[in-house]
Amino acid sequence: MNTSKATAGIDQDRRQLLGTAAMGIAAAGAASLIPAHSANAAEGDAIRPFRINVGTACETGTSGPSSATST
Repeated sequence: MNTSKATAGIDQDRRQLLGTAAMGIAAAGAASLIPAHSANAAEGDAIRPFRINVGTACETGTSGPSSATST
């Protein structure tokens, strides 16, 4: 009995199984990147403007914008 032919057949089956498993894992990973449902756009004042005064505390030597008063 030639064991190299039997081993080659088993190796081919193993390669096919591992390839199929890798493709399944890749497909599951790609599917997780797609959102399940789309989000609606915000309406009205749901999104408010956001502003930060950068450098105000360092330039005036105060601890924050609330204590920066002019005399």
